[in-house]
Amino acid sequence: MFIRKVAEKRYHKIKIVLEPEASSMYIRNKPLHFTEGMHIEPFRPGQCYIRVDIGAGTSDICAHKVTEDGNLIEICQLEYMKAVNR
Repeated sequence: MFIRKVAEKRYHKIKIVLEPEASSMYIRNKPLHFTEGMHIEPFRPGQCYIRVDIGAGTSDICAHKVTEDGNLIEICQLEYMKAVNR
């Protein structure tokens, strides 16, 4: 919360979003290019995709659908957190 308050105070029009939403917005508009010359176009309205983020101790899986107006709706979200003893 501290970072958000400082950012909002300094930059009045800033919008803070969580990492899963930011990565999802990034990948849905970006064409993907592969080494074999194949590529995938950005997602169009009505299409769905799954975003998977596997970290050192947590996993986050989320399915999104692109709406007709270009926004996203969350279809399903799974979270797995593993306790790490140190």
